[in-house]
Order: sequence, then C-alpha cells, then structure tokens
Amino acid sequence: MSGPEALSMAEVAEQISLAVGTTVRYVSITREERKQALRAAGVPSFSVDALDAQAGERLKGMEATVHPETHTAPASAFHGRCG
Repeated sequence: MSGPEALSMAEVAEQISLAVGTTVRYVSITREERKQALRAAGVPSFSVDALDAQAGERLKGMEATVHPETHTAPASAFHGRCG
C-alpha cells in the first residue's frame, strides 16, 4: 500500500478498524502458509503461484518512491524491472 505515511501492516489494520467500526487484525503468516490457505480456499494453482511470486518481489525490499502530490513513481523505480 502507499499513502502519505509509511505504516506497518498492524497499523494498517488499526486504521481499517477505526474506519469500519470493528476490529481488524493483521496476522503474519509464512508464504507457504499463505499458499496452503489459498489452495484450501479453491484458488487455482496458477493463481497461487502468481500471487506467491508477487509476494516474493515485495519481500525483496524494493520500496517505490511515490510523489505525494502526483502519486507517480520515478522512472528509475522501474529500471530493470520491465520487459
């Protein structure tokens, strides 16, 4: 997620809780646990694999810098990531 400030996932859950008026908790799970849960929910294997690859990219630690007014990332954020 992006926005005007960096929030932990627990802080995101807290903000959602405040907005919807009910408690929302963030529960950290491993990538393997996530894959198992998705499969158990009937998500097709190709989608599970794609979501896992996406999670792997996020976990590599690349942080996109997004301009707070234009909500765009500099072209350098995509260097070597496309095509």
